[in-house]
Amino acid sequence: MHTNTVQLAACDIARLRQLCEELDADSVRELAEEFLRELPERLREIQTLSIAGPTPEFRRSAHSLKGSSASMGFDALAAYCGELEHAADVGDAGSIQTLVPGLDRIARNATSAMRAWMDSVPSA
Repeated sequence: MHTNTVQLAACDIARLRQLCEELDADSVRELAEEFLRELPERLREIQTLSIAGPTPEFRRSAHSLKGSSASMGFDALAAYCGELEHAADVGDAGSIQTLVPGLDRIARNATSAMRAWMDSVPSA
């Protein structure tokens, strides 16, 4: 079940605009900054848990990052975490070991896109 995450946007700007309408730009910026602050630790957790293979803890970590990524409009990161979650669901340790090294690249792309968006949105 490999989603072609390369075709997905690193950051869904329409989702961010929607969040800005529901909340406000400063609140969305704060949420984004919190997400970006926590992201390195969440990536380390997934990498560490991946050593043991498709454990329930690994699955929960991938699922959690998938959900928070989707909420913030990180479509490619959410899809990639979905692949990790699926691999854990079916007990596919080989796919986990293959996919985890690519997670940093996907996260860097999302981070760069989010920072560019944050720089383009004026503060209140």
